[in-house]
Amino acid sequence: MKKLAVLIVSIGMLMAFSGCGKSSDVTVEFPFKPSDVEMVLLLQKGQDSTIKKKLELMEKEQISEAYSACKGFALSEKEWDRIPDCDGYSIAFNLKDGSQYDLTYYPIAVKEGRLVSAAGAFDYCTTSDVLGFWESLYGSASTD
Repeated sequence: MKKLAVLIVSIGMLMAFSGCGKSSDVTVEFPFKPSDVEMVLLLQKGQDSTIKKKLELMEKEQISEAYSACKGFALSEKEWDRIPDCDGYSIAFNLKDGSQYDLTYYPIAVKEGRLVSAAGAFDYCTTSDVLGFWESLYGSASTD
């Protein structure tokens, strides 16, 4: 019985002190509307910045789906020492005015990772299934 109690307390402490933290009231706020987007570019970049996968989404429905899903990502603040040693998954919104708004996701664990945007000037932790969303967009639109 004591071992079970120790196990439960240990799991509780592990959950309390790990992960992305408890605050997830931050969301992605875009300075544009879906109608301002010309194309969404999906890129999977290796650790050496080589492009492993690339896909352009041009249909209005795909653009709206990407826009809505990204706005719904649950974000929280976390201190990061460095970018993880893993592939980066980029969702770049190419706007009609020629500018680009990028989101790059670095998976840390299952449904947990780092979401970075140079254009949005943020670097957050997310527990949203960004990789699953990226792969579903890529898979549904890809012809290979």
